Amino acid sequence: MILFDEHGGCYDHVPPPSASECEVAIAPDRIIPAGQPGGIGFKFDRLGPRVPAIIVSAYTPPQTRLHHIFEHTSILSTVVNCFGLPQGKLAARQAKARDLRDALTLPSPRQDLPPIAKPHFSFVKDVGEVALHRSFEAPQRQTETDLELAKDRAPWRGTLRTSGRPPQPHRED
Repeated sequence: MILFDEHGGCYDHVPPPSASECEVAIAPDRIIPAGQPGGIGFKFDRLGPRVPAIIVSAYTPPQTRLHHIFEHTSILSTVVNCFGLPQGKLAARQAKARDLRDALTLPSPRQDLPPIAKPHFSFVKDVGEVALHRSFEAPQRQTETDLELAKDRAPWRGTLRTSGRPPQPHRED
């Protein structure tokens, strides 16, 4: 299973479901209440942004697409159900999570061998040429102007390197 859990950077036209819209959007068993150390008052009663996933398996038919609502503990539910592990040992959230059995529907492994095109380049050759090229370059010292230009091009790098603070959005004044 390959997950792309990088939320916050991609637009999604589907808002995350709340507990009233989705039976798997439930709070974990133990939430630290607001006012106690580590507690922030968030109820965890909704899911976050969608997380794209790819399942690669010989037991999955080609072009399979699932449109059910899954969440991260669906992976745990799949492992529990696939291997016959004891139910109810991983908390209520996992117990409610749908497993991924709908993606694994073939009774025996596929035997087809999809064509894999031969690359038109050599990774080893490319790496060797880069290393050879760099070995003949004289080391260059960065000037204050170079550092300022680098900060202008990528403001988060300069912020982290010089101050240790988290990145701040770049604003034009």
